[in-house]
Amino acid sequence: MRSPRVQFGDDMALLTFQVYADTNLIDMKYNCIELYQKEEDSQWRVIHSTWSFIRPMDMDFGSAEEIV
Repeated sequence: MRSPRVQFGDDMALLTFQVYADTNLIDMKYNCIELYQKEEDSQWRVIHSTWSFIRPMDMDFGSAEEIV
């Protein structure tokens, strides 16, 4: 997890961060946004999550190995 940032409200919180996933098949970089809500039992739960590629125009998807 890189560059985490949290913004709080009364019963809501927004977490943004970046993930760099280096795998055997392809290296991926993601921007992540997760929205949390504090429930009546005081537990925080994710109610929405969004993941997107960081600068997909710079990525070479053709270099990934075929899985099947």
